[in-house]
Amino acid sequence: MSPFLAVLSLTSNTDCGSILTSKIYRRLCSPTVSSSSLYPSLPSTKWTELWRFPLHPQSRNIWYRTLHNKLPCRSNLYMPSKTCPICSGHEETPSHFLFECPQKLAVWSSLWDSQFELPFSTYSLRRAIFLLEFPKCRSNTSTVPSIFFGTLLLALWRNHWSFVFDGRPFLANIIIPSAKQLLFISLQESLLSNRVSPLPLPHVQLS
Repeated sequence: MSPFLAVLSLTSNTDCGSILTSKIYRRLCSPTVSSSSLYPSLPSTKWTELWRFPLHPQSRNIWYRTLHNKLPCRSNLYMPSKTCPICSGHEETPSHFLFECPQKLAVWSSLWDSQFELPFSTYSLRRAIFLLEFPKCRSNTSTVPSIFFGTLLLALWRNHWSFVFDGRPFLANIIIPSAKQLLFISLQESLLSNRVSPLPLPHVQLS
């Protein structure tokens, strides 16, 4: 039933009828199917963690929208086709938009092993994004998990919309180098915000 017809059906239950305001229309148009397993209720401590992550504001915004099921993926929008514009093989659900699309999955899996001891799996990735439960990092990495996930979300977001609006190819072998560069920049910014020099100390030889 369309939102317009839905609101008309409400008039029989009230004496004065129901006015189709923009607020009511948006509420009726909001997605009604939301998986509780995909969007679990986070405790307040996890929300506090999210706000304290050393992230780029745009990364935090994307993560916040993800946790509230407000991503502009096609399954959440009223579009003629719900099919992913990148792979053209599956419905573009939130999880497909984030990591299940084959090209996006290739980016995550390629960069995962350099960051974490645990082998890559979509289960671990899902828990990290939706539950803020991160696997153990490798001892030789300087990037904290929140920066890793937030930065890759941002990299995939930017490349997704460059594909949609500018027609730029969305290919993992093109995105991976730019994602690595963005990770490097994010790490440098995090160090500077903590008043730590990203440059090594000069080597002084005493005679």
